[in-house]
Amino acid sequence: MRYRPFGRTGWSVSEIGFGGWQIGGAWGKVDDAASVRTLLHAFDNGVNFVDTAELYGAGHSETVIGDALRQWRGNKIYVATKAQPTVWPNPDDPAPQFRGRFPDWHLRKNVEASLGRLGVDRLDLFQLHSWGPMGHCELDWLETLNDLRVEGKIDQIGVSLRDNHPEEGVAAARLGLVASQQVIFNMFEQHPIDALLPAARSSETAIIARVPLDSGSLVGD
Repeated sequence: MRYRPFGRTGWSVSEIGFGGWQIGGAWGKVDDAASVRTLLHAFDNGVNFVDTAELYGAGHSETVIGDALRQWRGNKIYVATKAQPTVWPNPDDPAPQFRGRFPDWHLRKNVEASLGRLGVDRLDLFQLHSWGPMGHCELDWLETLNDLRVEGKIDQIGVSLRDNHPEEGVAAARLGLVASQQVIFNMFEQHPIDALLPAARSSETAIIARVPLDSGSLVGD
C-alpha cells in the first residue's frame, strides 16, 4: 500500500480508501458480519482511510464501521463521515441557498449521533454533504464546526461537492477554507483537473476522489 499526505492535516493516508455506502444497506440486503470482515481485511492490507455518511443506510454504515474499529488492533484508521443538509438542493438550481441548511442544532445532533454509532470520542473528518457554490461566504455552518473542534468533538472539517460540479469548490479551495473536498473524479469525469485541483494544491486542501471506478463500471469482468 502506498500512502500520501492528507493535505495540511499531518495525516498519512492510504491512496486506496474504503467507501462505506454499500455496507449501509441502501443498495440492498447486506450481511453485517461479512462487512466487518471486509473492513478488517482492508485494514490488514494497509487501508487506513474510510469514508461514510449519515445518509448511508440512515447511519447503519457508521454502525458497522464502528464494530470493525472496536475489533481492530492495528494502527490508526481515519474515518470521514458526513452530515446531510436539512434541505437537499435542487440539482437544477445553479446557486442554491446554503445559509441555514446546516444550522447549529442540526450539526450538533449529527456529530453526537455519529460519535455514538462509530464508538469514538472524536470524529477525524466531518464533512458537509452536498456543498453549494455560496458556502464560502454563507458561513453560519463554520461557526458551529469551529466550536465543535474546540470542544474536541471533531478534528478536521471537509465538504463533499454536488455531483459533477467541481467548479463549486474552487473558491473554498483557493481560500483553504476546509481541510478537504470530496469530488467525483475518474477516467470519465476529468473536469476537476481544470480548476479545482490546482486551487486545492495552492492551499494544500486534500482531495478525496469519489467513485474513482465509476460505481464499478471500470473494474472489468
